[in-house]
Amino acid sequence: SVVFGQDQTYYEALFGKALGELSAEETQRRYVTSFILWTNYDIEEAYVERISANYLLAFVMERLGIQTSAYQKYLMELYEKVPAMNLYGYYDTQGRFYTWDQVGEVTSVLNEYRILQYNNLFDKKHQLKGFFE
Repeated sequence: SVVFGQDQTYYEALFGKALGELSAEETQRRYVTSFILWTNYDIEEAYVERISANYLLAFVMERLGIQTSAYQKYLMELYEKVPAMNLYGYYDTQGRFYTWDQVGEVTSVLNEYRILQYNNLFDKKHQLKGFFE
């Protein structure tokens, strides 16, 4: 009998194997969440196949017609090349999943993104102030 209130038991029943046996792609599927953007005025309807949390604010602001920063514009351009990423890896535009240690067509783009993240979060002395605001 399966007790679905326990996280580990639920996922082992769902995937049909122990959590330690899951591939990186299967493991990251545990963190998928659906979302709905609801407004009290008309906006263009759209279905989003895949998006990660790092893009969500820029995505919402763009859909609502709110002015975005240069960084948020950059994120939406990155989204066109790498629609989703998380702790375990990233998806390309063809829906293929890569772990972070695998080299793919977008590796150089992701390295640029890492540099920008570092600059925004940690390099306060040399931070590109106007870019992130």
